[in-house]
Amino acid sequence: MPYTSAPQFPFLNGMFALKKGLPATPWPGVAVGDGKPGLRSSSLNINYDSVSNTWQVKGRSPLAEADFTADHIFPGDYYHIPVGGPNSGTEPTNVDAVINSELHGTVSLNGRTINVDGWRGEYSRLNMFPSIMNSVLNPATSWRGWEFDDILEPDGGASQFFGIINAQGRYSGMLIDARPERQRMCSKTTLKFGDYSYGRGLIPDITPPFRGYPIPGWVKVTCAPGSEEPGMSKVFYPQSHDYIPGGVLSIAEVPASTGPGSFGTYEHTRFATFTFANYLRSLGIIKK
Repeated sequence: MPYTSAPQFPFLNGMFALKKGLPATPWPGVAVGDGKPGLRSSSLNINYDSVSNTWQVKGRSPLAEADFTADHIFPGDYYHIPVGGPNSGTEPTNVDAVINSELHGTVSLNGRTINVDGWRGEYSRLNMFPSIMNSVLNPATSWRGWEFDDILEPDGGASQFFGIINAQGRYSGMLIDARPERQRMCSKTTLKFGDYSYGRGLIPDITPPFRGYPIPGWVKVTCAPGSEEPGMSKVFYPQSHDYIPGGVLSIAEVPASTGPGSFGTYEHTRFATFTFANYLRSLGIIKK
């Protein structure tokens, strides 16, 4: 869907708008684990054909329906991040990063049918919270937030970075440059943020310091010395400063790009414990 600058409920960035139909509808179903690639249930079937190297997706719910295939597939990389950061001993979160393909078929949202022939397809699987206690509730290991950006680019490739901020405030994450002919990845990166400005919340900010959630205008991700691709870097540009103040966390999930003709999604998330601690540091109440 095209990006819209006007606020829309429930997310201000317009990527999730009731008037255009929900992107998915919760619907009960039991998936069958049969050891084969894909997923099979009464309402959603994802099947892989090894002969043609294609995926077929068929699904139906009260408000949504899908019937398409994905071909011209080239795989991405797999990355494994412990919840508390490297060597933390806590349970992991998993990311299957960029898999690009060409789609053929249709999807329907609230009765509106969309022809997706020739569209780019991307698949990623994220095991967000394998342990709610360790990742959210345990002060010794709980996350302080995460960064995620996934961009499809006009040459058929894609750029992605993803990482978490652990209980000590240290970021750990990867950078992927996926091209049809070659894919590069480094699992040790540094981030640099710039052009911060206060965001526009869906509701007034309910997390101290109650003054709006700052969102960067650009993020530069660089492979660190000693990584698989030292010096490789990419700059990601969020296209909106809308966010959701959730109390427990604040999250911006907005359109983003790496340059002309590219499009994707950026997530910039911080838990309340992190933002409140930074507020106390700014007042000199706790040490920096």
